[in-house]
This record gives sequence, C-alpha cells and structure tokens, in this order.
Amino acid sequence: MAIHEWFYPSHVSGLEFVFPKARAVQLARESGQPVLAAEVTPAETPVELQNEPVVEVTPENEEIQIAETFDPALPLSGRTPSSEIASLPETLQASASPLPMIAVAGFLCLVVAGSIKTLTLIREER
Repeated sequence: MAIHEWFYPSHVSGLEFVFPKARAVQLARESGQPVLAAEVTPAETPVELQNEPVVEVTPENEEIQIAETFDPALPLSGRTPSSEIASLPETLQASASPLPMIAVAGFLCLVVAGSIKTLTLIREER
C-alpha cells in the first residue's frame, strides 16, 4: 500500500505524493484507489518537476487531468485530513505506569542508605 498523503497531527495542511505514471498505475490497481501521477524522469530538477502536469490514475487505468501546472501562488485545494486524524486530541493520554520510576527511586534510596552506612563504619574504625 502506498502513501497517498501525509498530514501532521493537528495540522489541516499536508503533503500529497505524486508518483511516476508506471508506478501510479500499479499502485492504483493494487489499492483500488486513484493515485496522483506525472511523467517524471530521475534527471529532472525540482523546478522542472513543479511544471509537470499532474493526472489522477484510476484503478481502471483512466487518467483524469488534475492541473496543468503547479502554481505556488494559488491556495491549496483546501483538503483537510481524514476525520480520524482531525479528531485526534491535542495531547495524548498518559498510558505509562509510574511503577518503574518508583522502583528506580527506591533503588536510589537503597544506594544512598548503603553509602551512608559504609561511610559511618569507615569513620568509626578510625
């Protein structure tokens, strides 16, 4: 399964991935969902990639024109993350137990007590 889009938690904007056409056709068939594609070659520079027309390849191998070129001056399509991502809370719930920290604190108390006992015995021997 391919990643079609990526949204950071609590952000309403994200990234959409555009695949080479051959890979997009394969991904569309495998996933049963449309995939963004463009005619790209490894030698193209980022500026050249921005000017490539983007199409959406359907599982039936049909190409639907999305945009002629990418214009950074235009606002994004306004897509928001899926409802699952959008409904995530701002902070995560505490799921860890404080028991390990209590055990470490107890161990440190034993080390300190043992050190004090050893120092006391050394002073008494003098």
